[in-house]
Amino acid sequence: MDSLNDLIGMAQSLLNTGFDVDSFLTWKSMAFWVLLGLLGPFHYYTRNFTRFTAEADKRGLLAGEGLLLAAKEQILTSSRSEDESELTPAPGPADADDASMDQGKKWYPLSAVQQAHRR
Repeated sequence: MDSLNDLIGMAQSLLNTGFDVDSFLTWKSMAFWVLLGLLGPFHYYTRNFTRFTAEADKRGLLAGEGLLLAAKEQILTSSRSEDESELTPAPGPADADDASMDQGKKWYPLSAVQQAHRR
């Protein structure tokens, strides 16, 4: 999440200090990779980031920053809802005859594991 905040700050800095195409292209590349890492390749924000930032100008920068802000809000909202729900182990296999299969293992949703990894 820190990298997302840093990129939002970088966008504001680019706007405040004067737009530079080379800095924009560097920012755009880093932002795309962060979105890819946080949301995956099939998420709406990841798929459309390149399209919204196609023009290397202030408008493209503002559009890209808007997507980063929306992604941040979505991540924060989903993490809040996950914090409110308890993590419950997923049911094990119904026909597990082997006693070693049921030795107190806990299975959590992938989103919970990803969230714990980010902390």
